[in-house]
Amino acid sequence: MALMYRQPQNPKISLWAERVQAAVLRHPDARVRMVLGNQLLLYHTAWIGDLGQARLLLDAVHPPENLADTSPLAFIAWCAMEAGYHWFMAEHDDCLRAVNRGLEAAKRSGVQTLSGFLLSQGVIGSLTAGATVTAGRLLKDSAVTIQGARQLDRAHYYYLVFLDAFFRKDTLHAVINARQAVALGDAAGVPFGQALYRLGLAQALFDHGDRREAFACLAQARHIGLRLRSMNIEFGCH
Repeated sequence: MALMYRQPQNPKISLWAERVQAAVLRHPDARVRMVLGNQLLLYHTAWIGDLGQARLLLDAVHPPENLADTSPLAFIAWCAMEAGYHWFMAEHDDCLRAVNRGLEAAKRSGVQTLSGFLLSQGVIGSLTAGATVTAGRLLKDSAVTIQGARQLDRAHYYYLVFLDAFFRKDTLHAVINARQAVALGDAAGVPFGQALYRLGLAQALFDHGDRREAFACLAQARHIGLRLRSMNIEFGCH
């Protein structure tokens, strides 16, 4: 995780990803597979865009149906990452089902550590599915989770607010919130976030008519994406 969040350009990260994946695929305990595999699933889907490896992980884990049979935190974390995979595959119903499973598990268990991440996936999945009312409700719930949160979590919240404004054609608020996401993302020092939030700001600026600054943001995002070898960022810049 340290390499993934702070040094994703490190050449050793692919070796570590292979080692973790091998451990997930051979371990007999579903709880251990979920604990080891949840961040790797995020890495394959969001970070580098290798959806084939992500699907391999998804098929291997098989979380228990009964929450009592496993760790609530492991189950909730897996639901969050599974939702992200389904969103990348444009499987919006499956994305929201995974979000709702995770939120229900969080409610029943009292484990709210990853509620913000689940709500984030729900907002994004709802927006792209055209369910703007649901997205707005989840965004309001998400606002509660950033009180005292880490800078990266706060940055991502403002990215969600940008997306909500962008889909509602509220260009001014889209630009304002995308700028805030970039500022907090830079302070957090997570390269993937720095690229993603600049990509969002570029989209908002294009809509606002600020083409020169938008192209500058795209260039910065693409430069970071190339360093990270992230197909998702590179694709978003074209």
